[in-house]
Amino acid sequence: MILRNGSRGSQVRELQELLKENGFWTFHTITDFFGNVTETAVKEFQKAKGLKDDGLVGPRTWKELLKEKEVKITPTYKEVDNNEDFSDPEEEMVVGTEAEAEPACKNTSELINLINDSNITRRVTRLVFHCTATQPTATVTAIQNHWRNKLGWKNPGYHILVRADGSWTQLSDFNNVTNGVGGINSTSLHISYIGGIDKNGKAIDNRTEEQRRIFEAVYHTFKDKMPNLTFHGHYEFTNKACPCFKVDKWIESIQM
Repeated sequence: MILRNGSRGSQVRELQELLKENGFWTFHTITDFFGNVTETAVKEFQKAKGLKDDGLVGPRTWKELLKEKEVKITPTYKEVDNNEDFSDPEEEMVVGTEAEAEPACKNTSELINLINDSNITRRVTRLVFHCTATQPTATVTAIQNHWRNKLGWKNPGYHILVRADGSWTQLSDFNNVTNGVGGINSTSLHISYIGGIDKNGKAIDNRTEEQRRIFEAVYHTFKDKMPNLTFHGHYEFTNKACPCFKVDKWIESIQM
């Protein structure tokens, strides 16, 4: 996730709060707008930390801002079977209407910190983006119940699942195999947003702005942490539309 002069939203508020915690925010209030005051504070922070003082808040600036922050979220799948290797977690995904019972985090910065702090010891070469092929209103609880009760899976389909409001749940530790794309799961990470179909069941990129921001944060943070990692859409490995947008074109659009 790259923030710059002109950016708006909750991520800018998170940035300003972090600048304040680090002693570089002197404005009288926290806002949701990245203007000249925020840019000056960012540049001063970057200078103090020996970073390029360009005023752009990218992976390395986020990493410095978050050095002392504690990661509180924990995976919902405590025990997994790393021999499982099923594909297509979205196949015939007919979920129930269970209320949400899974923990969620609404802080983009905490996800960035989770990725940076993760000690990934298994050999991972790629990250695959997914959609759940459900309505955006589906709950993590209902999706997990589908995998566990209808399919009999011990592992989830993804490592991170992102709701329409941008809150996210870590389903499994990055060192565990998840059932995203059969045949390559042992060397892959899987990230998904809830959504991907319209009211008629047709494939559509209906990511909210909040989900797009989370995906952007995932991409930039992992790219900086693991420079040799490659990024893909599920459609590259199977005959389906998932995640309903062209990953290579999207990556081009979010470069610094």
